[in-house]
Amino acid sequence: MKIFKILFFIFLFLSNWSLFSEEGTKIALCTEDKTQDSEISPIAGRAKYFQIYDGSGKLLEVIENPFGTRGMQVGAKVANLMQEKGVKIIVAGRFGPQMLKELQSKNIKTQEFEGTVKKALEVILGKK
Repeated sequence: MKIFKILFFIFLFLSNWSLFSEEGTKIALCTEDKTQDSEISPIAGRAKYFQIYDGSGKLLEVIENPFGTRGMQVGAKVANLMQEKGVKIIVAGRFGPQMLKELQSKNIKTQEFEGTVKKALEVILGKK
């Protein structure tokens, strides 16, 4: 029984670790600027930038939103871009219904959040 408990805790530790390892989950934050002090964009598809982080909170890249000022199908275009970048979680103030549908079809989770990039990362990564 003791061996079973030890193996269970090792499995639990390793499975949680892999979820947010550097090679694991990529997180995209829809932002108004390029820094961690930037505010999360109130509308995902109209964000000025996408900051992409790995599961440990390391910034991988910042992308200027090429679709933010365009008219139709912005949600689908952003969802495709996130899929191409390997994003598994996307954070914004809110998501339009079409974008939600597109993200769900690509198995990308959404998280609504108001505040700064730094605070959003703390919450998502469980550091606060």
